[in-house]
Amino acid sequence: MTRDAYNQIEQVLERLMASSDPSVSLSVLASDLGFSEGYFQRLFTEWAGVSPKKFQ
Repeated sequence: MTRDAYNQIEQVLERLMASSDPSVSLSVLASDLGFSEGYFQRLFTEWAGVSPKKFQ
């Protein structure tokens, strides 16, 4: 994994923690980064240790 990937996931984690919407969809999060849903989910899970849904 690259430093860029870490920075992107860090931004998503911060967004999820600050969000008043507890159910931001996987497709929205992936799209915001320009990733497919599958790739984003794998990347997020690798860095965070849980899926985006479980993190939320």
